[in-house]
Amino acid sequence: MSRPIDISPSQLRAFLRGAGWEQIGAGAVGGSWMHPELADAPAILVPEHPDDRDFGDLLWSAVRRLAWTAGLPEGEVVERILSTSDVLEVRVVDPTTASGRISLERGAHLVESIRQLIWNGARVRFAGGRAGYRGGLPDAARAVVDQFELAPPVTGSFMLEVYAPAETQLTFDTGETLPASPVHETLVYTLRALAAARQTVENQIPEDADELEEAVARGVSTNLLNAMIRLDTQSPALRVEFRGRWSRPDPDAPDDVTLESHHFARFPELRDVIAQHDPRDDYFLTGWIRGFVADELATDEHPLSGVVLVEARVDETTRDVRLELQGDDLRAARGAAGEGLLTAVGRLEKIRRDWHLTNPRGVAIRAPLRPL
Repeated sequence: MSRPIDISPSQLRAFLRGAGWEQIGAGAVGGSWMHPELADAPAILVPEHPDDRDFGDLLWSAVRRLAWTAGLPEGEVVERILSTSDVLEVRVVDPTTASGRISLERGAHLVESIRQLIWNGARVRFAGGRAGYRGGLPDAARAVVDQFELAPPVTGSFMLEVYAPAETQLTFDTGETLPASPVHETLVYTLRALAAARQTVENQIPEDADELEEAVARGVSTNLLNAMIRLDTQSPALRVEFRGRWSRPDPDAPDDVTLESHHFARFPELRDVIAQHDPRDDYFLTGWIRGFVADELATDEHPLSGVVLVEARVDETTRDVRLELQGDDLRAARGAAGEGLLTAVGRLEKIRRDWHLTNPRGVAIRAPLRPL
């Protein structure tokens, strides 16, 4: 029996694909790979089922064949495979998955939930933690999400794997500083948000959404919770395990998050509290102009723009709301700062810990009355 090896089938396939190998067939145990330009290279069998008794032996056999082909030590081959891609594993365990089959509807919910979890991680990475998100992904986030692939489900355990293909991960010489990878960080933000949701429901859930600022900043949103609620089967034996296999050392990245039935039972309550701060479209804002958070001088290439701070009543509470204004609207707000009244319509949302009226329109500013 070979010693344990912590490589997933998706990581091994990603490494082989990136090194020019091609899959030539598939069987009950796994898929066979050959290198079209290396006539003497032996075939590589990639096992598919981690629960099989011979899974570890088959993985080590693949590593040994790769090591022989490349003329490298086995340990170095393992390190190269592990550094090829980031992988997020999702394993659903309950009585309905014991047979290795689930209903079509459940399968659709499972895949859509994973998709929404990744979307939530991308949104937190590129747009910051918010109580809820509307619309599609920002262009930069979409470019990252489009790089992820879904590996075939593993028979018997109903585990799915999401991974970034090898070509999106760059290999650097030992000792070099690795630049931030938005692909890696998107999966890290996803697991952090799941860990924050679990931690929050393990404590008493407050009635006021303002007390959940820390959880929201870490990625807990109504979008995330709705995705998780789709996975709830009401079974007391339900367990969903998330595991990250990282292509680079990252002490801040969670390795695994396990959610059980008692967590799922409390997600709707947490979702309903956070929904108090869900984005509100066509919100009519009125309030006094307190000042400016950021301000820039106008140039020919960059028109005058800045962020105005407005004190307004939102949900019977006085809050500071930020609006980005430009040109004449910003000039008028400057002239009325401290006393003037501003009205506008836009999307009211809480971004991280601050309230914003995004995409304001119909801005009207009433300048302070001046003595004759």
